[in-house]
Amino acid sequence: MTNAIKAWIKGLDLHGKIVEFGAYDVNGSVREFFKGESDKYIGMDVRAGPGVDIVGDAHNAYMLLPSEWSNVNAVLCLEMLEHDKKPLATLCSANVMLMRGGLLVVTVPTFGYARHEDPVDYWRFSEAGLRALFDMAGFEVLACADVEDNHLYAIARKP
Repeated sequence: MTNAIKAWIKGLDLHGKIVEFGAYDVNGSVREFFKGESDKYIGMDVRAGPGVDIVGDAHNAYMLLPSEWSNVNAVLCLEMLEHDKKPLATLCSANVMLMRGGLLVVTVPTFGYARHEDPVDYWRFSEAGLRALFDMAGFEVLACADVEDNHLYAIARKP
């Protein structure tokens, strides 16, 4: 995860129940930003390791979380959708978990970013493609921008 992505997440000032899909700490984590008195954070990934609280597939994450986590404030998908064979299923799962008005925060590489097999690299996203996935998953796009480090930064809200 780049320092630019970490700075962007820190600047969003998210609070409450936060779930991160793809939380395995390969090259940095945002967990440290969610240690406020009212914050609760769960990291999920398909493999056990640093930063992972629950091992499981994001496609059905809502079935793996404890019952008190049925309405979360935000779901983070940072640098993980390119590794997901079914990114639309993951976004739909996030929609099920989020409270009304909850936020989905996504960063993904664009076409200029090099492949990185960790564990598998399936996709690159255009702004139009990411917006279409958000729409298909039932989200309202608040912001989606292609930034200089060959990444899209996006925020969507569950209506």
